Amino acid sequence: NTFSKIVPREGHEVEVVCWDSVGMDYYGLYGQQFQRGAHKGVHMVLMCFDISEPDSLENVEDVWNPEANNHLWRIPKILVGCKKDLRNDVRRTMSVSPYKADKLAMRIGAIAYFETTAVGMTGLQELFNYIAEALVKRKSKKAGVFRRLISRGERRSSGVSDSGAEG
Repeated sequence: NTFSKIVPREGHEVEVVCWDSVGMDYYGLYGQQFQRGAHKGVHMVLMCFDISEPDSLENVEDVWNPEANNHLWRIPKILVGCKKDLRNDVRRTMSVSPYKADKLAMRIGAIAYFETTAVGMTGLQELFNYIAEALVKRKSKKAGVFRRLISRGERRSSGVSDSGAEG
């Protein structure tokens, strides 16, 4: 499943496209997708878990984070707690505390932790804004590095070395 959202950011429209791989591991499809190169073009990894199901947080640490580290090791990660509205549901015996989730986010090297819920769409706009902002910053940072490399190359090719002497 995929879905996308256009987020205006710094005079640009950033299209945030999410690919939901839930259940793919169960069917053995997750690894196959990576072998086929489905991860190319990925700029951010969202590791989502169900706040009302502590086992799903353990899956992030034990299953999804190792997969991301194997196949997407240079890609920034965001930990996302879903179903925030169920945290205080009296029918649930346990839920994941923000403290526990934040600790895991630090352990796995996530750049941020967000909590969301489909009820009222709480936290989703903030998450998408953060993603768009991070992508714009990352792209401009890479462009700056590229410009510096081009600039150094032009300086060398013009016959002037880094010391200023003619080459």
